[in-house]
Amino acid sequence: MIKRRDFIKYASFTTVGIASLPKLALSSINKSQPLPLPEIIEPNSNAPVNLIIQDGVSEFITGKKTHTSGINTSFLGPTVKVRRGQNVTFEVENQLDEPITLHWHGLEIPGHLDGGPHQIIKSGEKWNPTLTIDQPASTCWFHPHLYPQTADLVMRGIAGLLIIEDDETDKLNLPSSWGEDDFPIIIQDRTFKPDGNFDYELLDIVNVATGFAGKQVLINGALNPTVSCHKGFVRLRFLNGSNARSYTITTSDQRDMHIIASDGGLLSNPVPVKEFDIIAGERYEVIIDTSDGKAFDVFTLPFEQMGMKSKPFHQPLPIFSVSPISKQSFGKLPNELATLPTVDTTKAHKTRSITLEMNSGIDKQAMAIMMSRKKGMPIPSNIKMLSQKELMTVNSINGQPFNMSRIDLDVTLGHFELWTIDQGDDAMLHPFHIHGCRFRVISINKEAPPVYMQGWKDTVIVPPKGEIEILVQFNHLADKDRPYMAHCHILEHEDTGMMMQFTVSNP
Repeated sequence: MIKRRDFIKYASFTTVGIASLPKLALSSINKSQPLPLPEIIEPNSNAPVNLIIQDGVSEFITGKKTHTSGINTSFLGPTVKVRRGQNVTFEVENQLDEPITLHWHGLEIPGHLDGGPHQIIKSGEKWNPTLTIDQPASTCWFHPHLYPQTADLVMRGIAGLLIIEDDETDKLNLPSSWGEDDFPIIIQDRTFKPDGNFDYELLDIVNVATGFAGKQVLINGALNPTVSCHKGFVRLRFLNGSNARSYTITTSDQRDMHIIASDGGLLSNPVPVKEFDIIAGERYEVIIDTSDGKAFDVFTLPFEQMGMKSKPFHQPLPIFSVSPISKQSFGKLPNELATLPTVDTTKAHKTRSITLEMNSGIDKQAMAIMMSRKKGMPIPSNIKMLSQKELMTVNSINGQPFNMSRIDLDVTLGHFELWTIDQGDDAMLHPFHIHGCRFRVISINKEAPPVYMQGWKDTVIVPPKGEIEILVQFNHLADKDRPYMAHCHILEHEDTGMMMQFTVSNP
């Protein structure tokens, strides 16, 4: 059993654990709203998958309208289910009055199909990529990647799930009845203005420094919904789709949650936990036994991340409820899941050092401004407010803010590389995401990662003033006109310089 007190020795970025809390009481949240389920699209060879990016109006708070954007709907988008070995053609239509891109987060595909900042879809135009799905079953997602407006576009609601299935996973008889014992859990935080619209501004110095910290949590676009599920084993596919916030997930009755998969696919065995951390961009698949028929709440615990512990996140916060019904689930929880290759760092042809950096002092400025706002006082006169131009370059990788015209490195197709990613003196938490690959985490702060992080990953935490090691391999080409990205998945950091781009070339 992995518990928080065991996890702290690997990465000291959290402080409150379930071991230090009493049993959490069922909350008084409104349990009448069912969990919204996105439309399922299962492609066939006869027609492309149509994804229409459009503006709309949503109602998150009763009686108040929110201007949003989404894919095929007003907020968020469909879940596309594909199978390994399938060729899937998409028709992505941009009905916004501004350009956009659409990135396939977690897919191992060539650079010219990846949907990064260089693959712009202009207003009124369409993009028709054909993707060959050649990787194990996993829960991936798609979202805009337009520089420097990714944070704003995702905030408005443009995102959807892409689920890969395969024959090997089918044989395990995991819970797989959509909306009955298999549910998407897309977590996003938002702040609402009095009129109901989202309260968001990228070039606020606090957002640039810490990332956006919302005051409420949406689950699949709903506040405090209820998952009505079958009794038995239930599968929850967690995606942290927030711009910046990390979460520590637990349950009100501290029942076991069995993590069966991370970003890139199944683990070797289920990992039972009482709680787990999920950072921006990460995904985890979790199976929970609800055969006792008892309702419970899912909570997020306070998380030690700069700027993220203001009310109501300063204490355990319920974010959705689970209510089993009498019908029985026939899904199973196998003892064994997948055979993962041994991690062998001696295979690395090259080692690289990558340092994530923030402009000296901006974190202290942000904290001073947050304290002033909290007390309702004016910003101290000694705080130097940065210009828009300065804010756009306060974050960097290896000392250089992102530049669309600069290729930062070239890697060799098929070669393993050992990357060390560190923060120097930066006291922030950074979720680091690499396009076009899956990787394995070797260490966090020189220690082995928790068991549930030892499978395939594409997004990983870099702790404050810490470092991680990963073994990575790229199996598709990416040229200088459509390179891959590697960046912090705090989207405000990505948009203000903490991103690099790289090519993948033949040996």
